Amino acid sequence: MKKKLPAGRKNFFLNRVISFFVLAAFIFSNGISIPSYAADAAQTSGNPKTLPNDLAAIQVPGPIGKVQEFFQGKGREVVALIQDAHSIPEAQRNIRKIIGYFEKEYGIDVVAVEGAASELDPQ
Repeated sequence: MKKKLPAGRKNFFLNRVISFFVLAAFIFSNGISIPSYAADAAQTSGNPKTLPNDLAAIQVPGPIGKVQEFFQGKGREVVALIQDAHSIPEAQRNIRKIIGYFEKEYGIDVVAVEGAASELDPQ
């Protein structure tokens, strides 16, 4: 004679099975291929520079922006704050260029964004 599982136990088992398949789909669909922007960064030639010990030595090409101020703390962590005029498309393009410049010249590979009002395109 088969035992009937209580309704709560059935849902628990079903949730576990669904979670397993969602996790497996996520791992296999996202874990196999490298996004194109990551592949491009991995294939760059040459060794990128590291950040200088003296942050005053950091240079940004004049046409895309300028360093207005810096603060040298005691730790090795560095945070760069890029400010812009949100409604000016040229400013947005320059931010993209500044991020690319820091990635290429100083090996910066982490970028955080705050204040987005809609979905962002990370490319």
